[in-house]
Amino acid sequence: MKVTFIHTGDIHLGRQFHFFDGKGEIGNNKRTDLWNTFEKILNTAEKNKIHFLLISGDFFDSDEIDIATLKRVAQRFGGLSMTQVVICPGNHDYYHPFSLYGLIEWPENVTIFQSGKLEEKDFPELGTVIYGVGWIKDTYNDCPFKEHLDLKEETNNILMLHGDAYDTTSDYMPLDISDYDYFDYVALGHIHKSDFMTNRVAYCGSPEPLSFKDEGDHGVIVGQVENHRCSAHFISTQNRKFITKTVAVDPDMTMDDLERVCLHVALDDERFKIITGSDWKGITIHPSPWTGSGKSWAIAFIIWKSTIRPWNRTSISTASWRIIRIMSSGGSSRKCGAERLGSHRQKSLVLRAGGDPA
Repeated sequence: MKVTFIHTGDIHLGRQFHFFDGKGEIGNNKRTDLWNTFEKILNTAEKNKIHFLLISGDFFDSDEIDIATLKRVAQRFGGLSMTQVVICPGNHDYYHPFSLYGLIEWPENVTIFQSGKLEEKDFPELGTVIYGVGWIKDTYNDCPFKEHLDLKEETNNILMLHGDAYDTTSDYMPLDISDYDYFDYVALGHIHKSDFMTNRVAYCGSPEPLSFKDEGDHGVIVGQVENHRCSAHFISTQNRKFITKTVAVDPDMTMDDLERVCLHVALDDERFKIITGSDWKGITIHPSPWTGSGKSWAIAFIIWKSTIRPWNRTSISTASWRIIRIMSSGGSSRKCGAERLGSHRQKSLVLRAGGDPA
């Protein structure tokens, strides 16, 4: 029998984004992005009558999520008319009796692997068996499942794992994918970037990017299995992108020149940008009350909806754009200091942006 699936994971619902914008507006918007992307996935499953929604770990970011949100998630799952939801908890949302997964009653169409060992769920009406290992602690230095299984020839056989197939020394369940390549499809989670390691072993990646570590395209994997043959492909779902750009700067540039550079970049479609300068040695910036004694500085900005706003409440520059963090080449921070900038000797601005995809 042919079955269809959407493979997702690492959604991190409820994540507390610590953007220093004073009022938490940017973090709230990012949390809304996560929920909207989650809704998009569910709507796609319902519209296309998808048989299985496979969530390969880190569905939630942590236990710090309210019951109302949990019930809202359960209600949305229960509203799926044809889709079976199968969840393999990961290191961020590992299962225990008092974890998020144990706090509410889940709909009948939701299966959660919760033993820390290999489990299987048979869906006889769909001719499919789904296997998985749900985490019950936050680290694993080995995979608890390595033995070769005698799979049923007459069923589709899918495996779900949350772990690290790139690092054999990882504390996050190191995986050797050659141990599992006899399954019809292996739905992996933990790595935030989508990657088809073989034709039927894949990381779905995060459907919505979470930080500047998550540049590039993000989405889900949609596929089907029939007669032990799998076909699957990546589909973009993200609401925003995180982008890094580099523009040339000149040692004689003034602060007004830098403002023009920033505002020019802000004219494109991205709605959320961070601009960081990486220690411009010898560059004179005027007016510059924070410089002196020949020091060179790295400067960070944030742009929201094509208007640069302060990361904190301190207004240093004009109303149209604000400097939010200044760091000397020696590494000491004069403002905010939320993230250490590099001190590379280069004459460029590095523009890091998280905005709407084109």
